[in-house]
Amino acid sequence: MNKLKTTLFLLLTILSTQLFAKEDPYKTTLLSLCDALLQTQMNEHANANYGALVCPSVNPDNHPLH
Repeated sequence: MNKLKTTLFLLLTILSTQLFAKEDPYKTTLLSLCDALLQTQMNEHANANYGALVCPSVNPDNHPLH
């Protein structure tokens, strides 16, 4: 009976830490910035500028590459 209580206690402790865990704001921000960069990257292998980042800016050039 005591072993069952201990097992239930450990299980509830693990579940409660998972339920109340908060997402790290720095991790969330970093992931969103990485996603934004990947969306601007040229992915066509045949393109001479493969891997470059296309800037959304139009000043002074129209969509310069980085």
